[in-house]
Amino acid sequence: MSVSMEKQKPYIAVVLMQCSYAGMLLLSKAALSSGMKPCVFVVYRQALATLALLPFAFFFRRLHTKGVPPLTWIGLCKIFFVSSFGLALAFNLNLVGLSYISATFGTAIMSIIPPLVFIMAVCSRIESLAINQWHGMAKVLGTILCFSGAMAYTFYEGPPLFSASKNGAHRSFDEKTRSKHDWIKGSFLSIAAQVIYSMWLTMQAPLLKEYPGKLRLMSLQCGFSCLAAAIYGAAVERNISSWKLAWNINLLSVAYSVCSVYSGLLIAGLYSFLWGKNREAQDGARQQLDHPMEKAHLETKSPSIPLDEEQGKEIQKVP
Repeated sequence: MSVSMEKQKPYIAVVLMQCSYAGMLLLSKAALSSGMKPCVFVVYRQALATLALLPFAFFFRRLHTKGVPPLTWIGLCKIFFVSSFGLALAFNLNLVGLSYISATFGTAIMSIIPPLVFIMAVCSRIESLAINQWHGMAKVLGTILCFSGAMAYTFYEGPPLFSASKNGAHRSFDEKTRSKHDWIKGSFLSIAAQVIYSMWLTMQAPLLKEYPGKLRLMSLQCGFSCLAAAIYGAAVERNISSWKLAWNINLLSVAYSVCSVYSGLLIAGLYSFLWGKNREAQDGARQQLDHPMEKAHLETKSPSIPLDEEQGKEIQKVP
């Protein structure tokens, strides 16, 4: 495989992940429109994500847990707090906001996550700004453009492309006002969800330093977020009929939402593959360095034998 293809793999993985997110939001919007509660959706989604990650965390535990220190109770409390705040709360806010806005806006507003993570990483000194270099200027310009687009999406809904009525004037003033208020409320809820999710992404850096086992860490976070979402859902939604899943769009949307987890697995697999290739290259370079040393060591030993033999012959010739 060429070197250029190896460099393109991370970008391909990110594109596939964004495509899966777009499909997930479309089906999530359809499930919410059919009457599914956001808190119920989050519980089933995180439960399926945990079940999907557990086999990978179990079979690859030796690869990803070499040299990993055991988890303490303080570490478990940290993971529970981060997952409850960054996953359960963010997903609930995002789905509640999605019930007021369109799936198009829900997908477009996710573009503010990279600049938010960049700003938080710079503020926490995880990443340097490098404003004097071209890539630092590009990051700042991209951050401004992403936030400008998000604000334009928030305060300007725009006319519908396809309307059920031939004349849009049939809608009453109250319906227009309520729709505008719902749009702004849903926009701010969705933006708040993206801010919390960006904070969760930023907090992964110190967590991975304390516990480098990526798959097991992600499995724990999915499980803890499922537990927190279940506690919140049981307190908010006590109607048992709301928790029943049938063979409809609700089950399909919950199952498809796990594609985001497999997108993360794709990136994790890509990282493991590139890490393995890097180790192979390092081992090959180390072997190339070791062989000349052995050869030089043998060459330094081989002249000593004839010298000793010649000295022995000279000693024998002496009367």
